[in-house]
Formats: sequence, structure tokens, C-alpha cells
Amino acid sequence: MNPSQRDVDMQRNPAMRTAWRWAPALAAVVLSCSAPLARGADQPVIADKTLVVWTTPDNLAQRGGSALTIERPGGVFDAVVFGELAPSKWMAGSEGFRRTRQEQEAFPTETADQRTLVQIALVYSGNQITLFRNGVPYADYTAAGAETFDSESLVLMGLRHRDANRDNCWYVGSIDDARIYGVALSAEQIAALRPNEPSDPSPLAWWDFEDGRAGDRQQRFPSTTLLGDARGQNRPGFTQAEEPERANTLYELCCDHLAGGGIPVARGRFRAHMHVALVNDGPVTLLLDSRKQF
Repeated sequence: MNPSQRDVDMQRNPAMRTAWRWAPALAAVVLSCSAPLARGADQPVIADKTLVVWTTPDNLAQRGGSALTIERPGGVFDAVVFGELAPSKWMAGSEGFRRTRQEQEAFPTETADQRTLVQIALVYSGNQITLFRNGVPYADYTAAGAETFDSESLVLMGLRHRDANRDNCWYVGSIDDARIYGVALSAEQIAALRPNEPSDPSPLAWWDFEDGRAGDRQQRFPSTTLLGDARGQNRPGFTQAEEPERANTLYELCCDHLAGGGIPVARGRFRAHMHVALVNDGPVTLLLDSRKQF
């Protein structure tokens, strides 16, 4: 099947796609894919870069989630964000909007339905930032500065950044392919990209979710895991979980939000006692930092 026919068929029949679907916060372990950059002398510092994601938003009214984020300690991040400042518009997210164009009247409004795959690319060349939608220029501007990302950095999908306001931080939709290139790609190179297919140049990191896998094929971010907190104790802690009554309200809001986007939602009884049997399939990353600096 040639690439163009495959793209058409995927849009007609979403079941053909192997994609990762995100939903707002039932629990962080359901939502947030997190992958730390591997350490070592051969790991580059990421400066000029291109973030590319093929995604299908589940609804166009959602505000502030990210389909792809790279973040380093201190809350510094660059991200493919949807609808945070202007409804139904893509933008280059950043901490405190430091590298974000806040005047977005000229940005095209997203119109894709739940069956349409959209490619969004963010190109960072020095302090010049260019957005593309399906290979077509979407926005272009000069930011006040630029940031680099080293071996302490993480990649997130679904969550805008780790300290984001929990009321508008989750992306609702499916992700078919996500990539980070260690160079600023040209418009021609972006237009030539196809989901789930290799490219030249090769990406620095690549998640294609084929065969149900969530790992980075390039092994730059090899540990794609759930995150638990074991700081100051000898077991993962969930002490920052919401109070039961408030949690139940958020649970119901989450179900309503998903149902409103056309997703079938089966509701059980919240906090019901259960007997659970499972086989663990890791890895799970536990964050250890006595100073709690992340």
C-alpha cells in the first residue's frame, strides 16, 4: 500500500492505526507517558530541534494539553500545545509563555474531526520558531530566546509539563507517531515525512507505538515508563492524591468530558473494593531526590 493510500485508509478506518490514546486525569498512570534522556558521553545537548507529532484530537474544545513535550529540571519546556491561549489553535508551549507567541488571532483554527490524522511540527532554529500543520506553514516568529535540553531532560505526551495547572494540562486524543529531531528541519523535509516510516535525517527520538510498544526506537529516551514517587520513604507514595469526595467529582467530570467527545465510557463504582490479580510488566521509574528539586 503506498503512503498516500495508507493515510486515506487510516482516516476512513481509525482501527487500522496503532496509536496511543490519552484521556484527562483519571489517574496520572493512565495518562502520562514519560521518558528520560539516556545519560552518557555520546548523548547530545539538544539545541536546534524539531518536534513532530501525528495526532487526532478527540475534541476541539479542550484547552492546554500537549501532544509532545520536552522538559528539563526547573520547569523549562518546549511543547506542541493545543488550545491553551486561543480555542482550537496549536501553539509552541513554553514555561511562562517565554517562547510562545501570545497574539494568535492569525493562527488558523483546527477543524479536524475525530477520524482525521493531523501532522503538527515545531521547528526551533536559534530563537526562530516555525509551526507547520500537515507540511504547510502555520505560524512563524522570533522568540525572546532559546533553550537547550541535556541528559536530565524528559519527554512527556499527554501532559503539558509536570507542574502544569491540573485543570487544563491534559491532551485528549490519540497519537500515532511522535518524533524529536536534533536539527531544525526544512519545510521540504517536514512535508516529506510520513507517520510510522523512517526518514532522512533520522530522528533523535521516535515513538511509533507499533505492536503496542511505547519505547523510543532510537533509544535516546529508552525508559518509557509510569512514574512513582519514592522520595523519603521505601515504597512508592501516593500521599498527594486528591481527597475522596473531590476525587470522585473529578472522576465524574472526566467521564463526562470523554463521553462528550464521543468516546464510549463504561463507568464502574468509584473507590469500590476489589480483589486484583496481575502480572507486572515493567519497567517503572521511581524518582529519588532527597531535595525534591523536580
